[in-house]
Amino acid sequence: MIDGWHRWTAHKKNEVEFIEADIVETTSDADLLEKAIETNATHGLQLSQSDKRDMARRIYNSTAEGDRDEKKKQLSRILSVSERTIRDWLSRIDKDSKEARKQKIFDLWLASEEGKSISESVGLSQPQVTEITSKFGIGELAKTELANAEHATGFDVPIYNVWKQQEKSRGSSHFGNSEVRWVDNLLYLYTAPFDVVIDPFAGGGSTIDICKKRLRRYFVSDRKPIVEREKEIRQHDLKDGPLKPPQWKDVKLVYLDPPYWIQA
Repeated sequence: MIDGWHRWTAHKKNEVEFIEADIVETTSDADLLEKAIETNATHGLQLSQSDKRDMARRIYNSTAEGDRDEKKKQLSRILSVSERTIRDWLSRIDKDSKEARKQKIFDLWLASEEGKSISESVGLSQPQVTEITSKFGIGELAKTELANAEHATGFDVPIYNVWKQQEKSRGSSHFGNSEVRWVDNLLYLYTAPFDVVIDPFAGGGSTIDICKKRLRRYFVSDRKPIVEREKEIRQHDLKDGPLKPPQWKDVKLVYLDPPYWIQA
């Protein structure tokens, strides 16, 4: 699939069985990626600067040493950025790759993925992953708590235990989904950074969003995850029994808010 993730998602959502496609021959993953960039430049959602930077690095990493100077010029053309910008993006490629990998490990750890799954996703051994994740809740705690406090700007501490809200907060829209402000209040009252939150009615993913914002780990599932977030929400029907995360000892909040209307 070179171009058309949004189109593919729309077809899946409408349960279309067949999709017309063109076959394009490519010589390598880097060649495929370059064709995808060129195709996307003429129609579709345009790449952000960070996307262009990531694309440049991925292509550059797979380019032979002797061809890299010419590849910089080519990347400048297909990404519509200056050669100087390309050079800046690629100058710290090794360091940035390690930081990106560490961020991916942190994101997977925040989603309560197991060590084996994280290891397979980032290409490191399980002991290496364990060494990295063991520092998230200790050595980096002060820094992440500060980040959490910054995220909390504008948050009104809940003084009373009866909450009323005139209008729904902005965010994901899904049948029977929770008011995200109430989930935020519960996180404040009953959890701390890096505690695990379980939500078996994940719906549109609002629990994921607020947990990421407040640096809570999350273990979420739903009977039928929405197509857009099916990679983030585990598919599971609670009627078959609860899912139990390997981090059960770290669970501080089990949030149950099932849809009650007759359609459910």
